[in-house]
Amino acid sequence: MENEEQDYKNAMRAFYNKYIKMRKIYNMRLYDMSCARGMEIKIYRETLSGKTVVVDVQEENETQCYKRALEELESYETIIATA
Repeated sequence: MENEEQDYKNAMRAFYNKYIKMRKIYNMRLYDMSCARGMEIKIYRETLSGKTVVVDVQEENETQCYKRALEELESYETIIATA
């Protein structure tokens, strides 16, 4: 139980650290929701032409949701940097 809680905290901390750094650079907005069926994280990038979905993750486990959302953020950052 202790290990699962620590894994959750680490995943959440890593996700938010990455998101906060990218939020200002890419003008992003976060939407997250947790319920009995799982968790959903959506991140939008706002531009003059409207909103674009950057991350859209749904998982039954909150820890897995944060980990997958972090992977997608890192992937997006790599794509933008090489474009």
